[in-house]
Amino acid sequence: MKASVIVVVLIAAIAVAGAGVYFMMSGGSGNEVIDDEDPKPSPSNPEEPYSGEILEPREIKPTLPSQWSYVGGDVGSFGITDSKTPLNQSDMKMLWKVFSEIDASASNWKTPSSPLCVGDKAYYYKGQESAFYCVDIATGKTIAKASCPSKTVYNMAITYGDGKVFAVTSTGYCSILYAFDAETMQQLFVSVPVDGGETQGTVTYYDGKVFFGTYDGDYACFSTEDKDRTRADEEVEPLWLMECDGWYNATPAFFDDYIVLVKRGFNDMGATAFFMDADTGRVIDSIHFDREYSSSGATAYEGRVYIPLNRVADRNDWEPNEFTSEKLAIRSYKVTPEGFDRSSERYWESEDSFWQKNYKGAVWGGTQSIPVIWNDTIYIGGGGKTLGSNEPLWIIDIGKDGDMKARGYLKDVCTKGTMAISTAYSTKDNGYAVYIYVMEYGHVNEGEAADSINGYADIFVIKDSKDRGTSIEFKLRPDPAQFCYQSFVISEDGYVLLRNDTTLFCFGKENRYGPDDVSSSIDRFLDMYDDGNVNYRDYQRIVARYSGLTDQDRAKVSNYQDLDRLCVTLTLRTVSGDLVMKVPKGAIVDLPDVAVPAGKVLTGWKEGSADWTSFSTPVAKDTVLTPVYADAVKITMDPQNGGGSSIITLAKGDLMPYIHDPSKEGYQFGGWFDGSTQYIPNKTKVSKDASLTARWLKVSYLDFDPDGGSFVSEVYYGVYDRPLGDLPVSVKAGHTFMGWFYDGKEYTSATVYKFEQGITLKAKWSENASATVDNGKGLSVTGKFPASSTLSANASNTNGSTYKAINSECKDRTGSDSNCILVTLKGDGVSKELPLTVKVKANQGYDGKEVKVFYYLDKVIETTGKVKDGYLTFEAYGNTFSGGVQMTFGVQKGVMSEGSW
Repeated sequence: MKASVIVVVLIAAIAVAGAGVYFMMSGGSGNEVIDDEDPKPSPSNPEEPYSGEILEPREIKPTLPSQWSYVGGDVGSFGITDSKTPLNQSDMKMLWKVFSEIDASASNWKTPSSPLCVGDKAYYYKGQESAFYCVDIATGKTIAKASCPSKTVYNMAITYGDGKVFAVTSTGYCSILYAFDAETMQQLFVSVPVDGGETQGTVTYYDGKVFFGTYDGDYACFSTEDKDRTRADEEVEPLWLMECDGWYNATPAFFDDYIVLVKRGFNDMGATAFFMDADTGRVIDSIHFDREYSSSGATAYEGRVYIPLNRVADRNDWEPNEFTSEKLAIRSYKVTPEGFDRSSERYWESEDSFWQKNYKGAVWGGTQSIPVIWNDTIYIGGGGKTLGSNEPLWIIDIGKDGDMKARGYLKDVCTKGTMAISTAYSTKDNGYAVYIYVMEYGHVNEGEAADSINGYADIFVIKDSKDRGTSIEFKLRPDPAQFCYQSFVISEDGYVLLRNDTTLFCFGKENRYGPDDVSSSIDRFLDMYDDGNVNYRDYQRIVARYSGLTDQDRAKVSNYQDLDRLCVTLTLRTVSGDLVMKVPKGAIVDLPDVAVPAGKVLTGWKEGSADWTSFSTPVAKDTVLTPVYADAVKITMDPQNGGGSSIITLAKGDLMPYIHDPSKEGYQFGGWFDGSTQYIPNKTKVSKDASLTARWLKVSYLDFDPDGGSFVSEVYYGVYDRPLGDLPVSVKAGHTFMGWFYDGKEYTSATVYKFEQGITLKAKWSENASATVDNGKGLSVTGKFPASSTLSANASNTNGSTYKAINSECKDRTGSDSNCILVTLKGDGVSKELPLTVKVKANQGYDGKEVKVFYYLDKVIETTGKVKDGYLTFEAYGNTFSGGVQMTFGVQKGVMSEGSW
């Protein structure tokens, strides 16, 4: 594992009789290590053992395979489990449930969250009580619970890792991460707030870190380390943070020390995929997708990343919105330590033949589902958009060159969720069949409005085989029925859990692995190996299942040695001795964190003179890797705010990593400086030790004298030596705003503030002369406003209350229904305080006549207009509207020419 910044992680070893030593990588991945008593020889040790000071990695509690520790289950194999799940409806018995009602009028989601499963425990958040629960998975009985305050969220994002559980709560305008001990549910620490409201999607644990993004704001990564064990309210700062405008279901794809993270792109005319350093948040590479948006996460598979996107179907549409027709698209790239290999791009999109056959060519697709990949097959649901879509569940095969080709689809399974797939019953004889657990998004109850919250969704259990096709084995409707946005969770012993929009359900029964199950898994692995498909996480699950058996049951697994004979050794030459891993030949293996010499940073590995890329290089033979070190440099940072200094260590020549900005009351952070030289995170190369101090800029509040204009109620401030930024605009009837002035000088958003105290800015005005603007169709407005003002006129909405009030008054006073026009006038000084003269083209026969005019100003007001030279003229007032006024007026039908608006 490469690390440009020293990250301390300890490899936890678990001795297993007859199976060598089995240890877990810090990311939840596991490797088998040969201990001293294993009969298989290990490669020779280094000629001279290292005798200097050694820096050990941080101790991290491992997560065993087959746990569903976050929304994707197993980080090492997203959405895949080897657990023995229910195969028929009779076995899919509901064991317990947790229910809460939805308060639709207040959007008050006090329902339980989707769960996690670790060992014999399940975890979930109960919004009704603002509590985080740990329960016995078989019974639902409470083992422990913790208070975890939060504003309402649609689905509380939770995850497990490093022996802790985490919840991302909401204050309404930002998100806060809470950490609890997974055994006791004692609170350990909380995070500083992360901007952007609630987290609508996933929180993910990997390699001693927790990742999540907020719906309207930033993406953050926090360490799982509890640095101050004496305090439960300790506020921890992020390892890194990416400022942004929002994320949705943004689960990263992991490539050892790197991640691929996809921004939704709602405000950027398309999503952006970032290739990043997982430890520092440094963006190494990025790709923008033109009018292809992201509402789900990417998936890593055999050195490639698979990115699902919602692609605007009509490529001539340059102004897409929430009503725009979209379809599912998947883009795939090989990744390298330098980023995306664009020459390797492969592309697939939802097939036109599907839309022609099933919807007469009308495309309404897209996805919120994350790809689940096993045995070179992608399983991905549709159901995108806020209220669902017609995109089906697709089954897509991956070719040897990465090409994607749809093998089939299930039209009637439209789901927002991500597939949960069991390989427990897969054999060569049944075409490596898998069982897929998914719940559709759902349907509105008959007779309800399309946007009603009253609906139902069915659970589908699907069997898929490459050579025997796809079939729906059974489906059922849980009670109470509701819509469903979530995905299944499967425990290591085969319990199946799911949360719809009101209720968390647990189905099934305990179905533990026995020796026959392990033997069957080994047979399947051997057959797939012969077919050229080596899945390292499958191997790790087998080893973990075998290790969990008793000595007596292990003796019954007669083919374990056959599995062992497939393995080669991968030896890491570390300063603390050789670390030897036993891995299947042809497997792609992430590398663990290891000890390094003091004063050095591990930057990579080599096989001989060749660089080794762990996430894409198969281990084809017994292999010895030697570490590549760089000299370490230290940055000492003094925040100058009363807090203590901190030190970070990185490789000489690397970029300064992300550093969370410190804070100081009354000041804004102005950067890190060594004398006059500024160090900028993720931009400044660090070639020597540096002592940095924080620079602080005085913040002063501004006062505004509107000089007869509208009062400024918002708070604005100036930061010393920084541009002012946005300033308010005041409005004064009949005048044009000329700007804010101080001491004879105009102050704009670009003006650099040079005071360390507040000042009062005064508005300057220019009185408007009378001007007339028209709509070019026979309607004009005259008043004290600039000639550059804009005018629009439209027929009033006949279903609106304003029209109905005016029409009723007109009918009472004239005996006739009315024609009503909505006029909008925008410009400096346009105000409801000043009268407007309206002139509108009249029909023949009304010249010289007076006409009753009715307009709305908090109530219907009657005035009199006169027709002269073919135009009706009257005076009236408008209501305040954004940047001007609006006026709705009406006269009896037949007076005004209908072509005037």
